[in-house]
Amino acid sequence: MFTLIFAQASPPKPPNVIISLAPLIILFIVIYLISRIINHYKLVMNTKIIRTRLNQLYWYLSKDNEPSGPTLLSELEVNFRATPNTLVCAADGSGQWISISEEINKIKKSPKNPNNESSEKLALIASLLCFFLGYIGFHAFYTGRKTRGTTMFILGVWVVAALILTNLSEIFFAFLVIPLLILILMWLNDMIKLLAGSFLDADDRPVNKWH
Repeated sequence: MFTLIFAQASPPKPPNVIISLAPLIILFIVIYLISRIINHYKLVMNTKIIRTRLNQLYWYLSKDNEPSGPTLLSELEVNFRATPNTLVCAADGSGQWISISEEINKIKKSPKNPNNESSEKLALIASLLCFFLGYIGFHAFYTGRKTRGTTMFILGVWVVAALILTNLSEIFFAFLVIPLLILILMWLNDMIKLLAGSFLDADDRPVNKWH
């Protein structure tokens, strides 16, 4: 009898912080691993794109200002390393005469979009999607940025689930506040970039066309 009374009178044990944080830690580990895998894939693809572009045929101006070639850009890079201001032009006629150093820097800096073309996606649609459905990454999916869209979608679903299922009095901070802050920061960052015309699509092209 005394044992029963003592058990009823004893205060409840505080929640185990580690157990409370475990789902959140698992969430961020999954997001981190997914982002690392996709970033590695993008790095490999960018390397292939750079290699392909460097193996395209280019004309170059000789010392007598006469067009010569065409020759692979990778070979021209080696042959004219001492004279980086030598002018080159794509053999397919898609570009203008430009110094070989500038052309190679453009390709390596932005392999998917060396000519700084604008995205075909409309900034108006992307901005509206971001404003109304940005918390689940619809604007990122619209512009082809699947990694960011997936991350925001997971965070958005997590926050909604935390609001519905979590005992807020015990683990409010761990389950809701941290993911919510990250999601808000990502949303604000994307919204500002979309309005400024500096948000990039999956091909590194700025989403700056409004109509």
